[in-house]
Amino acid sequence: GETHEPSQERRSVPRQLTTSSFQVTDLLGEGNYSQVMFAKLRSTQEPIALKVIEKQKVKRYKKEDELRVEKWVLTNLRHPSIIQLFGTFQDQGCLYLALE
Repeated sequence: GETHEPSQERRSVPRQLTTSSFQVTDLLGEGNYSQVMFAKLRSTQEPIALKVIEKQKVKRYKKEDELRVEKWVLTNLRHPSIIQLFGTFQDQGCLYLALE
């Protein structure tokens, strides 16, 4: 598959992300084990979709493999039709994907 260099926006995202890196403003959608929030990166005011994945629900619904595949696709594939993953982080209860 074809890959492209990371965009300038991707380079502007801090390497160490935490929940305090974002100002969350709206709920965009939710599923069985996650919510997608509209947020702005505090350092740049860039709009971000923050996917918040509850670890316990991932286990309950047996979605660990699906989640690994999703992260791999978002990390490794570059295409205009595939959203860009800016970064990931976690805390005790949740996994977070910062998306374009």
